[in-house]
Amino acid sequence: MSAMYRSGGFALVTAIFLLAVLATVSVYFVDVIATEHQGAALDITGSRAYQAARAGIEWGAYSILKNPSGSYAASCRTGSATRTIDFSGYGLHATVTCTSSAHSEAGESVQVYRIRATSCNQAGGCPGPNPGSPDYVERQIEAIMSQ
Repeated sequence: MSAMYRSGGFALVTAIFLLAVLATVSVYFVDVIATEHQGAALDITGSRAYQAARAGIEWGAYSILKNPSGSYAASCRTGSATRTIDFSGYGLHATVTCTSSAHSEAGESVQVYRIRATSCNQAGGCPGPNPGSPDYVERQIEAIMSQ
């Protein structure tokens, strides 16, 4: 009869070991899922930041080509201009800078504009004040055009 009591304790140790292994595996899977979710959220924010920077480029080009008497275009023609556009619905901001230079091609005067749009997900201008944070996203696009 004493042999029966010894085998009963072995089943309890095995059950505790299996529960510990299952708990460890469960914690690992929860961690992997949380990391994947955070990565997907940053991918979406990165795509939105790219589109915000692209909208900044389009706004700058429109301001120069279609509204040449506006303050942004006039400032750009005389040196440089900067404007921050707020996309508050998405938590994004785009800083649009423009510089220009005059050139002569085949006896014709040509104004060359360089528009750079930097978009980020921190308040204020871009680049943000704390670009080292783990959820910081920034995208930059540059366009050159002449008139």
